[in-house]
Amino acid sequence: MTYKIAPDVIRVATGRVCGSQVFQMAKQQEVLLRFMVDEYLAGRATQGSRDAVVRAFYADRPEEEADQKLLWALGRLSEKLAEYYADDGADDPIRIFVDRHNCAVQFEMWEADTASSTAPVRKPPARILVVVGALLAVAIGWAAMELMPTGVADGPKAERPGALDSVTDGAELPFDPDDMSVAGVIDAARSFQYPMLDLERQKVAIALSREAMARAPENARGYATAAYSLAIMANFTTGGALSRRYLQEASVLNEQAMAIAPDDSWVQVSAAVVALAEQDLATAMELSKAGYARGQEDGFVAHTYATIAQFTGQFEEVLIANAPETIDPNDPIRLIRERIYAFARFHVGDYEETIRVIEAGTEAGEAHNISSMLYLAAAYQAVNEQEQASALVSDIQTNWPTLRTDLVASMFFHDPDHAEVLIQHLSAAGMPF
Repeated sequence: MTYKIAPDVIRVATGRVCGSQVFQMAKQQEVLLRFMVDEYLAGRATQGSRDAVVRAFYADRPEEEADQKLLWALGRLSEKLAEYYADDGADDPIRIFVDRHNCAVQFEMWEADTASSTAPVRKPPARILVVVGALLAVAIGWAAMELMPTGVADGPKAERPGALDSVTDGAELPFDPDDMSVAGVIDAARSFQYPMLDLERQKVAIALSREAMARAPENARGYATAAYSLAIMANFTTGGALSRRYLQEASVLNEQAMAIAPDDSWVQVSAAVVALAEQDLATAMELSKAGYARGQEDGFVAHTYATIAQFTGQFEEVLIANAPETIDPNDPIRLIRERIYAFARFHVGDYEETIRVIEAGTEAGEAHNISSMLYLAAAYQAVNEQEQASALVSDIQTNWPTLRTDLVASMFFHDPDHAEVLIQHLSAAGMPF
């Protein structure tokens, strides 16, 4: 089915809301919201989700009592959403509304009215860039961070729990780490950092990192891994106090890791990720290069270096760091690394290899996202496969109708000129710029 707003964008918006302090303190409303969003994304909410909600939450109640409790719950959910958008979510580009009459959720683009002090008003999708940037980060790593300012401001209010507490509270570990070594726990945490868009996996990564910190406070990698995930979450919740709290905590943990082991490769590339979140590109490049030089055999280190190299237009470095023949077949992020390699291949003119690697990754189970679709369409156009390219452009316009094509260059690269050839081929395939 076709959505007004792409499913991945909806998932990001929902994750931002559910990860907020408001909803972390209102677990019943969080669970109800996630359930209703799942109903919507599954296409089952066209006529409302009343029956499904009643079955899931009030099946043991008489019908009249179930209806009363449902109406009350929907009212509370509306109140919590209003509370969130009045504070942490004031700058969110997408807002979620509850249709109590039909027992359904709605999603709409939102733009604050900066010309007056009146309440925000609904406007066309002018601020989708932040969310699309977050989606691009799934494939490009940190390519969109320059578009997502998260500068550290004043710390959290005293009565609020720390960022680590709020993130890990209620996080369910998929296994018991007690029988694992500290190094094993940290490696498990790093594996949970992908896909980047899955904030629940980031929470598990942080919880595991916290376990490592408690058991081995002298091990810098525990702090570094938690800082890495918190920096990711800071960017996916950008625009409010929650983002600032995440980034502040990431900075503190990063400093602890660097104080313990400043020459550790994983500590250095994790610090590079935090630096990017703080919009310090020069430091990010320096740290990622140093980390890669010391630990290029570590797939997570190599991939972090490669994504920063891609963002800064160092395509030859990407081809070295993520070359498929150098990646361990058992590397948990092998397909993600190969996709970044394919993107870099495009920029050195090897369009056939770009197509081969992206298509092979898709066949192996790595789902398409906006980044892979754009590169694949451009590559097919470059090799004169007009029909294939045009079909992909059509798919992009259908599944990502809110994409700001005029900002694609800025989303992918620090220097937008690096996107010139990509844009030329996409334009020739029918994408308007």
